[in-house]
Amino acid sequence: MKPGDVADKEMLERVLAAVHQIGWQLRLGEHIEGKRQDQQEEGIPAASAELIQYMFEPGD
Repeated sequence: MKPGDVADKEMLERVLAAVHQIGWQLRLGEHIEGKRQDQQEEGIPAASAELIQYMFEPGD
């Protein structure tokens, strides 16, 4: 299909814009999921000795 063969150029532009939007959303979703997986692999750092001591001290 050549651009000159398109009968409704406005409809073609809308379709291309929708396809572009879908691609952008997919890439964003992949980025968010990848970031979540990276954070999950890092895990939670161990508590420091000071934090542990603070948690077991009687409150005021």
